[in-house]
Amino acid sequence: MQIQLLNGYYFLYIGIAIFLLVGLYVVLRHRTDAYLILQIIAFLNLGIHFCKLLIEPYRSGLPDTLRKVTPENICAVSTLLLPFVLMLKDGKIKNYFFFISFIGGCAAMFYPMEALGKEAFALDTIRFYICHMILFFIPVLATLLGYFQFSYDWKAILSVPILFLVVECIILANEYVLRWIGFVNPDWSIFYNRMDRNSSFIFGPLPALDDIYQVIMDVMVPRCFKTDYFGITKDGVFYFPVFWMTLPVFVYFPILYTIVYGIFRLLSRLGDVKDSVLKKRESKSKRMHFDSNHVER
Repeated sequence: MQIQLLNGYYFLYIGIAIFLLVGLYVVLRHRTDAYLILQIIAFLNLGIHFCKLLIEPYRSGLPDTLRKVTPENICAVSTLLLPFVLMLKDGKIKNYFFFISFIGGCAAMFYPMEALGKEAFALDTIRFYICHMILFFIPVLATLLGYFQFSYDWKAILSVPILFLVVECIILANEYVLRWIGFVNPDWSIFYNRMDRNSSFIFGPLPALDDIYQVIMDVMVPRCFKTDYFGITKDGVFYFPVFWMTLPVFVYFPILYTIVYGIFRLLSRLGDVKDSVLKKRESKSKRMHFDSNHVER
């Protein structure tokens, strides 16, 4: 069965994600090695990312499909780096990668771009959901289990758009390397096309989002960053890679970060309430047990 938005299966995957998240939390909440398990899960996700080359449609497309395990989009960068970020103590780097992993995981599950048009239970569809579920799970579980708290000060807020632009530059550099190797079309007009290699918006807004872009973003992009001076593109629509989004990123990412911070503060509060209730229950149970033993004596 070919699908566009996974139809009923789409909601099934969302339900599975919620079930697995709750299940992992229940399993990990009393374990002292819970953070280590999160690290292991992140490394397993890294392994799944590379193992996709063993399944279709990537296996038959080798060696060109090697590009699919490179940092070609934001979620790929998160998958490649998150296991190592979990080993760091630097709060700013964790702030960014937990933020972008949560956003990327959510966006991918609610709008599964790579799964569109694929069979609902094909190996690649299952892989896609597992990988993005993990990106979503790790920051949520790390917060609920008390291992992480988002910072909210001007340094944390400013570091998010800066690090995002750095990651976008890494994705752009990866595209140039792939072009040099020959894994993507060398024609510059196709290379800079906003449709073919633009899942992370390095070459401008997707054409499908032009209407929204005109309303919320176009005024923030200087004309010099959206003019095809060299006649590269066939339709004359050109955005200077990454630079075009600089001002919009510094405007919108602090707002988005504030929303995510609020969500995670709520999750943290829920975790605190849960711990308080459990402690009261344990204390009450111990008192009842003590009173019962005292009466028997």
